[in-house]
Amino acid sequence: MTETKNNKKQKGTGFFSRSLLLILSFIIAIILWYMGTTQDQTPISRIYSDIPVKFINEETLSELSLTAAELSDVKVDAVLKGYYSDMNEIKESELVAVIDLSEQKYAGEYTLTPVIMGCPANVSVSKIDDVDIKIEKLITKELNIELETKGIPANGYYVDTPNIVYPKNVSITCGESISKNVVGAKVVIDVTDRYASFTVSLNIVLIDEQGNEVDTSRIKLKYYSINVDVPVLQYTAGSQDQGSEV
Repeated sequence: MTETKNNKKQKGTGFFSRSLLLILSFIIAIILWYMGTTQDQTPISRIYSDIPVKFINEETLSELSLTAAELSDVKVDAVLKGYYSDMNEIKESELVAVIDLSEQKYAGEYTLTPVIMGCPANVSVSKIDDVDIKIEKLITKELNIELETKGIPANGYYVDTPNIVYPKNVSITCGESISKNVVGAKVVIDVTDRYASFTVSLNIVLIDEQGNEVDTSRIKLKYYSINVDVPVLQYTAGSQDQGSEV
């Protein structure tokens, strides 16, 4: 009889322990869920550096005979804020700061605030660097194309320079500040070991006052290359007086 009572008492104690363990586990699960939920909904801020700036609708400036000065490699820093869960969805490599140039109607200097793209809708910008840009008039001007040769023709041959045929000028269109730096254009003809007349397509090179090559990424040329007909003649009696030796 005593043994039966002890067995019942042990069973009751085991059941109570298991029930208590289940209740404690449930309470702990609720606490962890609440902590996780609370953390996901906690407002936070983060600093993002060197966000690339993208300029859009630049073509609308051209319609007004305007252009923006140097726009390449512009970057800004920004402070973004939002809930913890939303902020964790941000991929820094996808962030871009956008500036719409269609709102600028006149030449002048402007300070513009970019709009951040590439982040969740619930994330906002609390601070961002402004970008200074200069809008200037588009200038079109004509440049004479000079010829430059390099190399030496085959032995016994010469380039008949006065009779080289090519377009003599080209028009360029660019911003006023760039236009002032461009003073001429040239093409370079390689005549190394040539022993017969030839036609070649050559890229036009723009030059500044010091004769250095000018970057054409912000310059529109009427044409970027030209065909050049180069007469190469063989020396005969009196031919040196008729042509020009390279």
